Amino acid sequence: MDPLTRQNLSATGGIAPDGEYIDNIFSGRVYVGNGSGIRLVRNGINLADNGGMTWVKYRNTSGDHQHVNDSERGVTNTLFLDQNDASSVKSDRVNQYDNDGFRLGSNYRVNAANGKFFSATFRKHSKFFDVVTWTGTGTDKNVAHNLGSAPGMIWVKCTSDVAEWCVYHRSLGATKYVYMDNSGINTSAGVWANTEPTSTQFTVRDNIRVNGSGRTYVAYVFAHNDGDAEFGYAGNQDVIKCGEYTISASQPTTINLGFEPSFIIVRKKNSGSNWWVFNADRGFGPYYFIWMYANTSGAEEYKTYKGVYPIATGFIHDGTNNGQWGNDDYIYMAIRRADGYVGKPTTTSSDVFWKGYGASSGTPLYRTTNFSNASAGVDMVLNGFPSNSSANKYVAGRLAGQYHVYPNLNNTKNQNNNSHWDYENGWNAYSSGDQTGYSYLFRRGKGLDTLNYKGNNSNGHVINHTMNSVPEMIWCKDTEWAQDWVVYHKDMDASNPLNYTLKLNTDGARVNNTDMVTAVSKTSFTIGNNGVINSANDYYAFLFSSVEGLSKCGGYTGTGASGNTVTLGFQPTFIITKAASSTGYWYAWDTLRGWAAGNDKGLPLQNTDPQVDMDFGAPTSTGFTISGTHADINASGVNYIYYAHA
Repeated sequence: MDPLTRQNLSATGGIAPDGEYIDNIFSGRVYVGNGSGIRLVRNGINLADNGGMTWVKYRNTSGDHQHVNDSERGVTNTLFLDQNDASSVKSDRVNQYDNDGFRLGSNYRVNAANGKFFSATFRKHSKFFDVVTWTGTGTDKNVAHNLGSAPGMIWVKCTSDVAEWCVYHRSLGATKYVYMDNSGINTSAGVWANTEPTSTQFTVRDNIRVNGSGRTYVAYVFAHNDGDAEFGYAGNQDVIKCGEYTISASQPTTINLGFEPSFIIVRKKNSGSNWWVFNADRGFGPYYFIWMYANTSGAEEYKTYKGVYPIATGFIHDGTNNGQWGNDDYIYMAIRRADGYVGKPTTTSSDVFWKGYGASSGTPLYRTTNFSNASAGVDMVLNGFPSNSSANKYVAGRLAGQYHVYPNLNNTKNQNNNSHWDYENGWNAYSSGDQTGYSYLFRRGKGLDTLNYKGNNSNGHVINHTMNSVPEMIWCKDTEWAQDWVVYHKDMDASNPLNYTLKLNTDGARVNNTDMVTAVSKTSFTIGNNGVINSANDYYAFLFSSVEGLSKCGGYTGTGASGNTVTLGFQPTFIITKAASSTGYWYAWDTLRGWAAGNDKGLPLQNTDPQVDMDFGAPTSTGFTISGTHADINASGVNYIYYAHA
């Protein structure tokens, strides 16, 4: 059964998903404070009924602590991850758990007006996360948990007294522990009673940090999935991993998780070390990353070089540009992104797509409430200036940070300091306003993926993706050399679409190429050894596929007459068209700028031309009609391709 049908039946009581979706149990969202008495952080996670833990940090100031709250001790009882202080009531900070997120009071440390904040939300769920409390006995004690699997990582804190945070990690074992609130490590005193945790309990020794007589404690218990988890609509996917790796010879190292992470916390295994925190909503990719230290109150740091960054099957640790994390052994915890396997199926267009003009002032420049209740924000943008005859269009992705590429040029990647993705409600940090700009904003999922890959000059280079659906259109661009765009589309040719490519930066017809995109599947696409798509450079790739009721990649044959009809199965609000077998412009059409019945507004993508008035046609409840006869959209016998979205 497809995931959309399964979710619809589940919502009506007809059937339950085989496994829980990651969106329902974890979120690593950012938010901007409002400085008022109530700030709602809506991430779609039901903490009120299920319980869990939240972690909040003021991102852009030093001296503001890592706030940790949970459902078991009472929401307002606050600990600081970077401090050894006892718990204290902070009712003006995190003060309520709801069925779709949590609430904040007016304290500036969690809700300063216009302040930028990080939050992580962990919901209690078997084989993912649990919160447990106990009173110390002063003798070895078994503490029950509800993971249903052996923990991969445990954070323990004495809540009644001053004491360090003690961390168990499966790669350290039960004879060692590290501290969370400082960079220390203890290899001699086993606070875990030298006893490995099981699927039902862990053991704490007579030690004031974990089991002092009469003291109270809390533990945050994280699972480690190893092919035994039950997440996603198929009920067989892993979502959390706790492991170790070694960096040697100062070489980038690939850590295979079996999934793309959205959240990673990592430190050195055998020596003093900070805890580095990376997550997708704040931003990390192959050209930049934003890290913060879990064990300090310092502000996050923006770095413009390769560090730790995600790939479709795990992450890469490249320490060549930073002396803090060179050759050494490391331990980590990584949590999966809401991808096409474990992400909650999309039911409405507004969950994953938005179109509109820039705001008159404030940030983000392109803002929407569409994604505010989701597990992640904007992942891709297609931007232009409809009334400007000299402005480049551009395409950007979250993983690329401040770098973008121009669809109308063959240039290398270009940097825009305003290309910020760390908003819960949009994209772009330009604050002075620009209502002439226009953007299409997308979220990744089963119908869209964005990724970066490294070419290898070899035929048969397999590039993994996370859609869990076959990509039906692919845009690839070399970011280091001036090379044309490469476009694959499933309807480029009726018999052998893999034998042809288009260029996004020209109006040319399809070209016969058998060494570009050579294969596509639900897990990957394969490229040949053509240097345009597979030199030893870094590339961007944007992947599109059809999702029933939401998006469709398809083709039609021009008739040269009014009345040409295309069936999609939904009413579109946005479409990109291009003549494949003949020359013709790439056009973007949408219902906000004007696509109805005559005098439609087509925005060219392959040059700097402004939008043009043309009779294209009109959306219908099940697709669209083509009433115009211009050669770019409806010449008799010409093969056209399109990508449409509801």
